[in-house]
Amino acid sequence: MKSRNMRWTSAAAALVAPLVTLSGCAVEQSGTVSDTCQAVLECVATVATESSAAANESYGSASDCWQSAAAAEDCTAACQLSLEDYHAMHPDEPACDDGIQVGTNVLFPSGARFRFQSEVNNAQCDADIRVILVEALLEADVTPTFSWAGDINGARANTGFDTAYASECALDGSDWTCAEDPVSVDVGDGVTVSNFNLNGMFSADLESATATLSYTITTSSGPCTQSQSMSGAQP
Repeated sequence: MKSRNMRWTSAAAALVAPLVTLSGCAVEQSGTVSDTCQAVLECVATVATESSAAANESYGSASDCWQSAAAAEDCTAACQLSLEDYHAMHPDEPACDDGIQVGTNVLFPSGARFRFQSEVNNAQCDADIRVILVEALLEADVTPTFSWAGDINGARANTGFDTAYASECALDGSDWTCAEDPVSVDVGDGVTVSNFNLNGMFSADLESATATLSYTITTSSGPCTQSQSMSGAQP
């Protein structure tokens, strides 16, 4: 990671130079400072007062950052990098909170859908019962909730049958773990399938995923946990 000074110097130079080239002086028109840049201005004013004037010149309301959407996007990205560096140096300073929560990944967008297909059925309990399709919906960016519908194909039921189940899942980087859902499905002949638990890992490009699905098959002789591996992709 670049040092704070290197990031700040390069970002400030890149943003201040065009002001001189275009007009000979800083643009005086006021603009709306993004929340991220406002945060870094407050952080700098708290922990690096000697840089406060330069920070305001580069990212304050009178800077060229807020005269166009494209410039605002670039400045906000630069502010986020600076804020992360200041937070790393002053982790206990509330004014320098970079907004990044440990154990989350803000790169995964809301509404991302994945359809999973069974690859290997580890039939510890019953080879004729397996989940052939799971569709998951990532509904939130932080501590996401997955909702999915499972199409379970059981020989005892003669045909496939559907059940809806959902679970709260936690995302840590690209890995995700879900709480067990105890929903129970009667597949016939006194056999039930329940306690679905889907855990896995997203690819870096968010286009595919691998998962392990485990569930409980209960017969007259008692319960048994069965699992299978699955691959997923965006439909």
